Amino acid sequence: MIKPIGILLALGAGLSFAGYTLLSGQIVQGKNPLETAAVIFGIGGVILLPFLFLFDMQWISQPSGIAVSLHLGIVATAAAYFLFSKGLQQVPASSAVSLSLAEPFTASVLGVALIGEKLNLLSWLGIGMLLGGIVLIAFAPKKKYFA
Repeated sequence: MIKPIGILLALGAGLSFAGYTLLSGQIVQGKNPLETAAVIFGIGGVILLPFLFLFDMQWISQPSGIAVSLHLGIVATAAAYFLFSKGLQQVPASSAVSLSLAEPFTASVLGVALIGEKLNLLSWLGIGMLLGGIVLIAFAPKKKYFA
């Protein structure tokens, strides 16, 4: 069942990531990618701080909670976005956003191949559309829209 709120949230996430990438692409030029990622995520952390008091956060004081928090903070976020920021110094932001479409495609295919996840027809159609979009972007003639 397709839920309109899910579509809106997905569009919001996509627009947010595109905005982040375009803004970061401008910020990292001539600057240290580690410093720029730290500032951007530090500001994000301050914005999200009020939510810390809205939810039960006792899990974070457990050894498994500390391990998960460190892994998500250092490996999945800090290292990944440091490398992403480093890449934005070499690759235009528009290309980086296009290339990032490969992430959900790769995650889905790895889930099927390595974990044995089962996908329905709609999921496979989505994967096909992602792959088609990546191919179109990769082989489309380059146009300049902005001077």
